[in-house]
Amino acid sequence: MVVKSPEDQARDIVNASGFVFQLAVAHEVREQSGTHGWSVRDEEHPYATPNRSGYIDLILERGGGSTLLIVECKRTRGGIWAFIATGGLNRRHVRRLRIASRSGRKRDAWWEDFSTEPSSPEAAFCAVRGSEDRQAPMLENLAGRLLESLECVAGELLGKATEDLFQCMLIPMIVTNARLMVCSIANPEAISLTEGDLPPNTRFTEVGYVRFRKSLGGASLIGPTRRWNDPASKESERTVLVVNAEHLTEFLGWCQPRVADEQEGRE
Repeated sequence: MVVKSPEDQARDIVNASGFVFQLAVAHEVREQSGTHGWSVRDEEHPYATPNRSGYIDLILERGGGSTLLIVECKRTRGGIWAFIATGGLNRRHVRRLRIASRSGRKRDAWWEDFSTEPSSPEAAFCAVRGSEDRQAPMLENLAGRLLESLECVAGELLGKATEDLFQCMLIPMIVTNARLMVCSIANPEAISLTEGDLPPNTRFTEVGYVRFRKSLGGASLIGPTRRWNDPASKESERTVLVVNAEHLTEFLGWCQPRVADEQEGRE
């Protein structure tokens, strides 16, 4: 039996933590800032909710802080995240949290759809090897914590706002080294009700980013939100951008958020 040295043991502990991956992602953003226009606003930002406390890995900003990406860095070991594209393969809409304050007093916050490049598949289901039936889905858990932390940041910003008119848009994003594989089920009737497996001819495509959209928010930490033209059943939907780290610079270069017209349907 080979006994590892304390140095090798310490290296294994650090590598298992995921912190090194987070540092690499932050470095990539800074190094390529002149290319994509985003910068690192904060790292290891603390947050606390009635249910939990923790740290936000990264907060990225552009436009003088008018748009923020709240980022969770998730390192895997040779992992594959397999998505079913329930919303189409070329979606441009994302749901973001917009906050606004007038004269530091009147405060408002609401979730809204907006349109931004780059387009990507949109999925409501993600399967990860090793998940068991009795376990809560990994990505849903991760996205839920990320959304809680995002709303904490929104509350902090509203609490500190003193400008005559302050606005900010916040978008949740997961950056991972996992390979993102997507399939689309064109004919659900081809799925066997006996076995419950994909049809044999189902094909998967590897992509650089995915819009993970479903009811993820739970009870909002920021109070009531506006309901534009969405049915009530859609109000709790959230979108979390999932980006493979090797495609991060490419994604940020394309990501130029704009407000979608309130009457515009989802593309």
